[in-house]
Amino acid sequence: MLRRIGREGRNRGRGQVAGIGWAQAEAAAAQAVGSGSLQGLRDGAIILLMSDTLARISEVEDLQCGDVEPETTTNGGTVHIRASKTDQLGAGSTRYIGPATLAALGRYLAASGHRAGPLFRRVLRGGHSSAEALGANSIREMVSKRVAAVTGGVGRIGGHSLRVGSARELAAAGASVAELQQAGGWRSPATPEVYIRREVAVRGPVARRRYRVGR
Repeated sequence: MLRRIGREGRNRGRGQVAGIGWAQAEAAAAQAVGSGSLQGLRDGAIILLMSDTLARISEVEDLQCGDVEPETTTNGGTVHIRASKTDQLGAGSTRYIGPATLAALGRYLAASGHRAGPLFRRVLRGGHSSAEALGANSIREMVSKRVAAVTGGVGRIGGHSLRVGSARELAAAGASVAELQQAGGWRSPATPEVYIRREVAVRGPVARRRYRVGR
């Protein structure tokens, strides 16, 4: 039975969402912010934050205003990620965000006027911020829509696209699997390894030793 399950599942992973790299994430965020609306400021901040932190949709949904803190030595900041599917006890983790992401969050918070409670909220008609947190389905749909607008809809864009894309960017820059686990909150190395197969292959022994790529 175990062999049969293995055979039936051998093609799993081939239908994963397309990865959205850093440049595409920045372009999608810039287009959202360019609208000048509160919703656009919010969406741009979410996209940049997810790209920096490799956060899951559920983790973004749970963020509170107090979870974002400036980091003086780098001009960036940190975000406290609360309990996730790999952290059911709620120990949490702290992840870095760059200066551009911190600035985008600051512009969004200044425009929304809220200083406590849910970080990302629904925007009501008339452009006013709600007291209600933006739900996971709304975040997922927003990411898909905003990213598809700058990529032409190439590939299957989903809520994990920013997470997958950042993992690949980090791997291409030389990050180890252990570093990816820390950056994305993966308990097992198996999941990020699936995402970065290509990046690992092009730095593998054939590339390095036969063709001297990267030397």
